[in-house]
Amino acid sequence: MNRSRSRWCALVMVLCVGAVGSFSQSMVQLKYGFEKGKAYRYADLVISTMVQEMMGQEMKIYTTARMVSRVVVEDKRDDGACVLITSMDSLVVTTKSPRRDTTMVMDDLIGKRSRVVLSQLGAVESREVMDSLTSVGGMGRSSAFREAVRFHQFSKTPVAIGGKWKSMVADTNDAMGGKMVSTSTLEYTITGREQHMGHDCVKLAYAGESAIEGKGSMMGMDVFMEGKGKLRGTIYFDDTAGLVVKEEGQNDTDMTAAITGQQNMTIPMTQSAKVTRTLMPVAGALK
Repeated sequence: MNRSRSRWCALVMVLCVGAVGSFSQSMVQLKYGFEKGKAYRYADLVISTMVQEMMGQEMKIYTTARMVSRVVVEDKRDDGACVLITSMDSLVVTTKSPRRDTTMVMDDLIGKRSRVVLSQLGAVESREVMDSLTSVGGMGRSSAFREAVRFHQFSKTPVAIGGKWKSMVADTNDAMGGKMVSTSTLEYTITGREQHMGHDCVKLAYAGESAIEGKGSMMGMDVFMEGKGKLRGTIYFDDTAGLVVKEEGQNDTDMTAAITGQQNMTIPMTQSAKVTRTLMPVAGALK
């Protein structure tokens, strides 16, 4: 009896150890792994629909932006933080509205660089504009696209499959001669592992809220902007290389623009945007 009980206890211990080992292997510490001296490129696609109401009339504006973003690793600190030079290799924006249809090649933004210091966990420690713009599109459009390179913040501790963490990010951008402050609060969940584009990836889901507020001027009138939105998306992250392989996101925002000056009016707007970002082959990312 004692011998049988001893064998049973030994079996239970083996199973427990195996379970603990399996659990520990499923824990992952996500962090960016950009390598010094290398360049990375992403193909970005943004498709958005904006509905705005002005003087009792509703207008829908459809916009498609196709861009190639570049990230060059200028330096890497001892603590793992990277000094990144971000820019755009190309940007074409197509807009359809009741007033007119246009296609613009945003030459004023191509090659314009910003220096970003990024921690391993995705916190932006500083951002510096290196090349000034010669012109800015309407409603600060050029400034908005210039800040297209975004980074996600990861958990400070290892996370298991099904594990969650939260992040809050605030950004301030120049727009319409003023400042626009945007904040986002997101919750991330590791939903599993998946092969994607030849990479063994951790699959992440995120969801949360955003807010925007700011003041500027347009055609001699003051413009006050505020709004709130919902964010959700999926990220495929190669945790061995420390790179986002692909991201698909959705952003739905309700905004209000209050204009004062020669004319006083309030313009309510809703915007729905779908964003896709895909890592380009390494061969195409050389400096």
